[in-house]
Amino acid sequence: MNKLKLIFCFSVSIFSLSTHAANFILESGVMDWSQKAEDSFGKQRSENAFIKVHGSNATDFGDIYGNVLIEDPDDQEEMGIEVVLIGQANLPNSDFNFYSQVYVKNEPDWSETIILPGVSWDKVFENGLYFQSAATLNYVIADYRGLGIDGWENGYNGLYFTITTSKDFSLFDQDFSVMWTQEHYIFRDELYTSITREEKSFGFNGWLVIDWHILKQLSAAISYRYSNNNMGVKGYSDGVFYSLKYSF
Repeated sequence: MNKLKLIFCFSVSIFSLSTHAANFILESGVMDWSQKAEDSFGKQRSENAFIKVHGSNATDFGDIYGNVLIEDPDDQEEMGIEVVLIGQANLPNSDFNFYSQVYVKNEPDWSETIILPGVSWDKVFENGLYFQSAATLNYVIADYRGLGIDGWENGYNGLYFTITTSKDFSLFDQDFSVMWTQEHYIFRDELYTSITREEKSFGFNGWLVIDWHILKQLSAAISYRYSNNNMGVKGYSDGVFYSLKYSF
């Protein structure tokens, strides 16, 4: 019940501001993780169904984006929930912004919240290319007791830097969009990387998404998801996601 309340409150907050442009997308599909990811996480990263809700809202004050991801909705024992909320507050006469991201991950035996306050720069160029970068501090609040781990102290965990680009394009009279994001975690705590089994103070993850807009409101998507010394796996790990998206 608490998880459902969280999703409801998140959805309401996305649309509660004075809106210039808002989007609401429902996505459903399958994650097909690599053997290395499955060896590290078992059934939690294998061939997993997922449902994802995306919301965004542009206002005079700034922009807000968020998503709620439900992994393994058909398996109560393995079901996980991930929530991402990103906000940008515009700085006057500038492409710079105050930036904040909150990432929450809940699995059956552990949970983690990452809070990323900092600054960002974003711009839409004349050719339609969107570019965003952000640099922040990194704070972690986590509970690993379900993994049999004690001694973790919540708090500062290094620095964070991210890059995002996206663009719409047409090919063979069909409409497409492509987006690439890569996140970098720097100077992370040694105990943290030992708990997560990543073992390196620097790690990154990213995803490349191509959407084919079949109809005005319906799209098919393929995503390549990857990480290096991040997302709970030492070294390189990856997966491919297949999904359908409906835009309201």
